Amino acid sequence: MLNRVLSRRKLLLRKVDGSLYIGISAPGISPRSHGCTYDSSSYGLLGDGAVFAAGAVVDAYHNLPAPSIINQYQYKRRRGWERAFATGDEVLVTLDCSAHTVRLQSPTVNHTICMQQQHQGPDQQWVLNLNFGGCGDYEVKVIGISDLAFEMTQVAIKASLAEASLLSYRLNGLPPDDFFDLFCKESKHFSMDESLDAVLQRFTAAELGTRLNARFRQLKISYRSSTCSGLFFDQTYQLADDFGFTVREVISSVHKYYSDPFTAEQVASIRERVNNGRLLPSVFHRIARRHPRPFTFYEFSGTVTVEHMKNYLKHFNLPLDGCASSMFLRVKRHMRVHGIDYEEMQAAAQLKADCGLTLESSWSDSEVQFQCEALGLEYYDALDAARQLWALQESGTVLPELPMDYTGMQETCARMTFLDDRIFAGLECFEMLDAIVNVSADVR
Repeated sequence: MLNRVLSRRKLLLRKVDGSLYIGISAPGISPRSHGCTYDSSSYGLLGDGAVFAAGAVVDAYHNLPAPSIINQYQYKRRRGWERAFATGDEVLVTLDCSAHTVRLQSPTVNHTICMQQQHQGPDQQWVLNLNFGGCGDYEVKVIGISDLAFEMTQVAIKASLAEASLLSYRLNGLPPDDFFDLFCKESKHFSMDESLDAVLQRFTAAELGTRLNARFRQLKISYRSSTCSGLFFDQTYQLADDFGFTVREVISSVHKYYSDPFTAEQVASIRERVNNGRLLPSVFHRIARRHPRPFTFYEFSGTVTVEHMKNYLKHFNLPLDGCASSMFLRVKRHMRVHGIDYEEMQAAAQLKADCGLTLESSWSDSEVQFQCEALGLEYYDALDAARQLWALQESGTVLPELPMDYTGMQETCARMTFLDDRIFAGLECFEMLDAIVNVSADVR
């Protein structure tokens, strides 16, 4: 039952093969056949991005507010029903009974839903809803539970929240929520490329000495990046004394975590995931150890097949000749030139799944760039350049042979390497168990 001042549940989506709805409602509410709860007490988010409040759709899947989409690139590349929730995602659900909101965070979205007045009473009770729409294979695990009310002393419960925070600060250091709020101000944001000394200068001496509640003896940092969905690389830092982690120690730990290289075990995990298609090779090519291979194109999700492409080409009376790569590119170009959206594409291709058409080259970005430089072609965008190379290859041009060290392959690299722009914008505290506080850096 979620009826505490602040309740958090962290979910690991081990397998999502269909539409997943995550939200809250009053106890005892059953979902409809397609997996959503329409009771007036229901608030939540559907996998396609549709927002539900008080049992009604307030934002359709194509109208999710732009600020709530924290990674437009991945959001648009995912299949329709997986835009918000996909296999490998960690999802944090935060119920704030003082602010009367529920917040849902995944690698692609960060959306807060405000409760209506009739659901703001002190006796309102809530349950977490995980609803599966239609047929499909799902596996979800709760990996983090935090109820702030349990963390307060008996005296603090009787006091106001402000008094409780002040009392906790005076006695044992700040509680986690107040402590990690210190990192969220825009003036404290920094680039992971900066030196630690430059980063620490953003904080006053008093701020650097502010401590986390001393009962938390370990700080566990989790790797989080939208391009690395499904990677769970944790590292634990032990408290050096009996007085609680300071802001200086946390900032130093986060900076070191992202500046340090991936371990051999982590590199092996990345390579395994690239080779089985769960991570984009174009992003991880530096350490992926991919050997020379034919130049082709493929559909990244694996949902759209050659037969689907043939259906599309027949529907629009387009040529059916050529290999699979040629057909994929022909369909993609036709969609771009004639403004065909994904729904029309799905109908023409007789696709039952709600997904887009995301093409990837079998060559990494650096391999494509090498070819362009060797042929004297301009290089601006990897995928556009790859299309040019394909057109040349189809016309009979023999592409230069790639050297064995074409990617400048490395045994490892700094963890920050695969982040988009490496801007640290605060810490998300998603788990408090015994004496361990688990956080992930909000890196954009």
